[in-house]
Amino acid sequence: MKKCILVACALLVCVLCLQSCEYNGIMYNYLSDSENYKSYSVLLTSISYVEDIKQPAREDIDAAEFASAETVYLYVVFASREQLAPFLGVSPENIQNPVDTYTVRLKICANNHKQLLQNGFYDAVRAGDEITVTASDWIYMDGEFFYVIGVEQNGTTYLDQTVGLQNVIDMMK
Repeated sequence: MKKCILVACALLVCVLCLQSCEYNGIMYNYLSDSENYKSYSVLLTSISYVEDIKQPAREDIDAAEFASAETVYLYVVFASREQLAPFLGVSPENIQNPVDTYTVRLKICANNHKQLLQNGFYDAVRAGDEITVTASDWIYMDGEFFYVIGVEQNGTTYLDQTVGLQNVIDMMK
């Protein structure tokens, strides 16, 4: 009887490990393909190094702490229901409120954050500015993978899409 329980537990662990590998493979395949990213003109509402928009924004934290953040989040508002819908996981006609009432959190991985720091992005932009981001609008299972691979404003490229995509790929490895 004990042997059967041990075998069942071992099988369960193997199944969970295989599901984890499949999930990571699906994530890797999707997010490493540049075709799965689109460019959007968005209104920047906040920049933060924590996931909760109620936490201190960029202007309210220590510069060294912000510079060493592993992940930074851009909180943005989209211009249309068609652009916003994939980020909410719904069709445009299912969005009941005006689009400016929805704030979407986009992720900046550590190396893309470093690129934005080096290129002066955080010094050049403020809440209320319009920027262009190239991001994934992917919602898979229980997670949102809205990684940013490109950032521009007024003709200035702060994060090149090729470099940004490679940084996301390296992060996933």
